[in-house]
Amino acid sequence: MSEYVIEKEVEIPTRTRTKYPWMEMNVGDSFFVPVPDSGRSAASIRASLYASGRGIFKKWPEYRIVVRKSNKLGVNGLRVWLTEKEEGS
Repeated sequence: MSEYVIEKEVEIPTRTRTKYPWMEMNVGDSFFVPVPDSGRSAASIRASLYASGRGIFKKWPEYRIVVRKSNKLGVNGLRVWLTEKEEGS
């Protein structure tokens, strides 16, 4: 006899693979990611954003993200926008 209990009709939870809110965004929306004074660099966080977006946007190639340095209430960070991909890019 197995030590595991077999359960029926247990719903599979939705899996989210990213901490960024890609699926809730519409074109023109943005979000702010603070960059700590110590720890991860802006370049490292930017690379993480693009890597995360690359996986999500394989399904939606008509969209892209734009990342720019930003400051929100005195906190340095990165602002990320969802945009439509331009012709030829």
